[in-house]
This record gives sequence, C-alpha cells and structure tokens, in this order.
Amino acid sequence: MLGYLVTALPHIVAILSLVFLTKALIECFKGKVPSAPAAIGRALGIIVLGQLTCFYLLWYIFSFLLSFINIAAKDSSIALFHGPIGIIFILAAGFLAVRTFEDTQSMNLKIVAVIGLLIQGLITAFNFNEGLSTNIALYLLIPLIFIGGYIGKRTPNKLFKRDK
Repeated sequence: MLGYLVTALPHIVAILSLVFLTKALIECFKGKVPSAPAAIGRALGIIVLGQLTCFYLLWYIFSFLLSFINIAAKDSSIALFHGPIGIIFILAAGFLAVRTFEDTQSMNLKIVAVIGLLIQGLITAFNFNEGLSTNIALYLLIPLIFIGGYIGKRTPNKLFKRDK
C-alpha cells in the first residue's frame, strides 16, 4: 500500500499544484480589488507560487512523464524555460501591485521591487541549473515590475470588483 502512495505522490503533487496555481491566478486577476497591503502580498505571493509551481511542473513533465516513454530530457533543456516563466510572473507581480483601490500604487511598486529582488535572488540562488535563462528574471526584475505596473495602471479599474 505504501509503495502505491509513493508511486502516486508526484502525480498528486502535480495535480494539486496545478489546481492551486489556477485558483490563485483566478483570484488575483478576476477577484476583488484588495487594499494596498493585500495587493503587495498578492504580488509577492505570485512570484513565489507561480515560479516554484511551474518549475515543479516542468520537472514533472520533462523528467517524470517523458521517462515513461523512454525520452530523456536534459536539465539544460528544462532550464531554458525558467527565464520566461520568471519574466511572466514578475510582470504579473507588477500588475498586481498596482491593482488596489487605495492611492498607493507607486509605493506598492517600490516595495514589491525591493522585496521581490530578495525573493527572486533566493529563487535564483537555489536554482542549480546553469546558464543565462535561470538568471535573466533576476537581472530584469526591477524593470519588469515597473512595466507590469505601467500595464496595471493603464487597465481600467472599473472592470474589477472592489474588496469590502
């Protein structure tokens, strides 16, 4: 019985991580517009949850599922996706930082840029793959946060429900 659980564990974790990431993205982008501290929390949370979940799903697809049909993927080919994944979720963090009903959008961007730099530095430091793709999200973090914030400021806020 324990052997079946151990065998099924990567599948269960992949399904649960996909479900949680989907729910988080729906709540962040289609949920109620939060207050300023909650917007900062959502922005920082999406950097961590999005990247780590997608990194696990990449490992799951390329290393685990493809091994069942005898296709071997190298870590360097998987690491090519780390940069674009980081860029997408950092842009999303900038967008979420300005999505607040309070007039603290510029302050939120600055806070997310500084704390996000520390978080992204840790994610990059513990990503043991080599190459530019794993580091590019760290190098471009601050400009990407502000570009995401610019996009978020240009999105009409009346499309979103206000948090009460």
